[in-house]
Formats: sequence, structure tokens, C-alpha cells
Amino acid sequence: MRIATPDDGHTRRHRQHWHRPSPAGEDRNSRAGEDRNYRENRVELVALRQAALVNDDFANQLQGIVRAESSHLREHLESITEAGRPPAGDPDLLVSAVTSLLDQFAYTWLAAGGDGSGRRIDDDEAVDTLTELLYCGLAGHPG
Repeated sequence: MRIATPDDGHTRRHRQHWHRPSPAGEDRNSRAGEDRNYRENRVELVALRQAALVNDDFANQLQGIVRAESSHLREHLESITEAGRPPAGDPDLLVSAVTSLLDQFAYTWLAAGGDGSGRRIDDDEAVDTLTELLYCGLAGHPG
């Protein structure tokens, strides 16, 4: 199984996008690609997470996937700092928090069938919500 992970080209392409006043275009496309990747690999990702609880080899594979996403998020935090905005907290903890949020959101809506409320969301709503949340949450609004 090969799970797509952000590569250096992907992170370099997105290095400057946190400087823009809105999360349109490339930001949304990046989020949509990650959403599509989870949707296409959700069975394997859920199984891997469950297997990681009882097997170190699977735990190491899962950590590798998380590290790849963490690298991508670190690039975003670096560009925020370069834009003169201090991060909202310790970068390592921010990356961990965002990675966990994205993983649980994807699991809830793409693997588990929702949050139990009966509500359904489409891909555009999910991607737009996460894009705006991450953009404002990490970059903040200019004062």
C-alpha cells in the first residue's frame, strides 16, 4: 500500500501562500488533495491505525505518515513566522494538534459516516471549513 504524502515540491510550492489575505486557490487545492487522499485510502488508514495499537511495525508505518504530514505543516508555520506573525504556540505542539485535528475530522466524516447528528457534509464544505480554520488558526487575521 502506498499512501500519498506531501513531497518537497509540494511544500516548496506552498511556502508563500500564508502571506496572502485569503485561503483561496492553492491553499484550498492542497486541502482538497489531502481530503481526496484520505477518502481513497480510508480503509487502509483506519486499519493501519488499529493495527498500530498492537504491532510496532504498523505503529512505525503510521508514524512515518504522520511525520510526512508534520513536515508539510512545519513549512506552513515557517512561512507564518517569515511573514512576521508569531505562531500561536510551540510549533511542535501546534503541528501535533493540527495533525490530530485533521486525522480525527477525516475519520469522523469520511470513515465513520459523520458525527452522530445525522448531518451530512459534502467535500466542498469539508475542505472549505478546514482551509479557513487552518488559515485563520495558524496565520491569524492581520491586526
